[in-house]
Amino acid sequence: MNSYEMALDMLESEGVECIPIDQDKRPALAFKDKPITTDFIQANATIYANSPGLAVLCRGLWCIDIDKGHGDGVNGFQSLQESEYMPELLNNLNTWQQKTPSGGRHLIYKKREGIPYRQKISFMPGVDIKAHHNNYFLLSGSRTARGVYQSNHKRPQYYAGELESHIFEEEDTGAGFVSPVLQSMDFSHLKPYAHHGKGKGKEAYNRIIRGESVNRNNDLFLASSYCKACGIPIDPLITLIGDIKNGDAFTESEFLKTVNSAK
Repeated sequence: MNSYEMALDMLESEGVECIPIDQDKRPALAFKDKPITTDFIQANATIYANSPGLAVLCRGLWCIDIDKGHGDGVNGFQSLQESEYMPELLNNLNTWQQKTPSGGRHLIYKKREGIPYRQKISFMPGVDIKAHHNNYFLLSGSRTARGVYQSNHKRPQYYAGELESHIFEEEDTGAGFVSPVLQSMDFSHLKPYAHHGKGKGKEAYNRIIRGESVNRNNDLFLASSYCKACGIPIDPLITLIGDIKNGDAFTESEFLKTVNSAK
């Protein structure tokens, strides 16, 4: 079964939306806020069929992405073992799981109604949460330079316990708030953007939030300076991660690099 056939099968049998990836694990098609329907897959049949794998969109699903292959020695499994939620997590393993070529793990669960699901990069060291509807994780069978993703072939279940609500609990969005995704970063160097004024920073901030940013790095630079200067939360700007322009996905590393470079 090639990627085209698999995408159709996943959609029709499981209701799971998948997009094709390229050799670098990046989306091969623009997908942000687009429903991945049978018509969409069939219209892009050649791209799907020639893809080395598929990415599952977090639509109806959310994923605990555990990594142990970081070059800095960070091990997500160890972070979870040291967490107060580890005993609870062990009772929630009877769900869809995938093993990554680097030895990591995807724990995949069904979404519930009424929970504000969103992305949380570095929720714990070596542990990312992928839950925004434009987030994705690679599907088993996908082949990368490191190897092939593997599945336990179980269906996703609802998470039973307090970890889910803890991850996605409503956060204080008051002045100066920075979510866990950016807590480890030093924003002390961000000052009012004197040459361009706060007006341009606010305009850039709003373009990103509305999904209208074209010059993404420039807008993120201006918006980051505006946030620090005015005590505005940086968290909403994370929506830029995964955004695709002309086939180019805006990555987490690009996001962090641009925010760090803001002055």
